[in-house]
Amino acid sequence: MGRSSYSGALPRLFFGASTGRTATMAFANALNSETDTTCLHEGKFRQEETPGEQVLSFLTLENRLAYEKPNAAHEIVAAKRGNTLQIAGERGDRFFGDVAYNNVPFVAALAKAFPDARFVFFFRQCLDFVRSAASEEGTDETPVGWPPKDKPLTNVERYIALGRLQPREGSDSARLWDSWSHRAQNIWLWSETNRLLLDQTAELPKNRFKTIYFEEFKSAPVATYETLRAFLDLPGDMQQASKEILLARPINMRREKPAAITVAELDSVERAVFEEYAQPINRRLYS
Repeated sequence: MGRSSYSGALPRLFFGASTGRTATMAFANALNSETDTTCLHEGKFRQEETPGEQVLSFLTLENRLAYEKPNAAHEIVAAKRGNTLQIAGERGDRFFGDVAYNNVPFVAALAKAFPDARFVFFFRQCLDFVRSAASEEGTDETPVGWPPKDKPLTNVERYIALGRLQPREGSDSARLWDSWSHRAQNIWLWSETNRLLLDQTAELPKNRFKTIYFEEFKSAPVATYETLRAFLDLPGDMQQASKEILLARPINMRREKPAAITVAELDSVERAVFEEYAQPINRRLYS
């Protein structure tokens, strides 16, 4: 982490949230090369993909709980994130943040608990996310989406699945869930995760959040990162180490390079799920 002897005012907090598979690990690595700045990824330090110390509690199970019982979000933030400023201050950081898919159900609660914190929301096209969300075979080191139903799972994959969003009991989507393919389930996951983000974003003042699109980052990583630096008010010029991270091999890229998916390739059920759940979110994100 870019550390020095900073000992000024309270650290400036920021939180990032997304579906996952949106280059958040690359952003966290780049931010950790900045002076007096720490950016955790899912509560832990990362050196490229390699996880290190868990500084803030991992909110895997709480992610699902807060989705199913939204009123629990504020209590969970108080219990699991109430010491964030203290931890950042003890580290001597000027800027301190955490980027995680499991921040999604907690955005409103975090915004209330930390009224000066800023938020960064990362978005990626639906079918591009779906093709990358889960490994079709072998061990999935970063299990974000729902895997194929006949795929053997490791203990880690099973644990992550316990906290992954799925339809609330009694809903139409819950009734159909088991009949859907894993691609249809991940279309729903993308749609519902981004709906939660967009709904909470609507309650935030515009100067408290920034939106970053994966497609823009992929085509212009350094320029996109510069806009993030400006939003967070990071001082001085970008660190050379940050630039090298952004221009190096993609961090956390799937080994198997899954083929692109088009709407025409979806089966009738997957297409119906896409039209009902994803298209309304697409219009909110990309129109």
